[in-house]
Amino acid sequence: MLVGCQTRGETVSVPPYTNEWWAYLPQYGGYVSSIYISSPDNQLPGVAQC
Repeated sequence: MLVGCQTRGETVSVPPYTNEWWAYLPQYGGYVSSIYISSPDNQLPGVAQC
């Protein structure tokens, strides 16, 4: 899996979605808003918190 962990951060809104979770991508050394990751919930299931 590309996501190493996840944490809460700045809220991102892309109507009709809003998400405050950010996923850490160790391969790229940075974070991406979880709003851009296809998941049934805002928090990614099975991914530890940073």
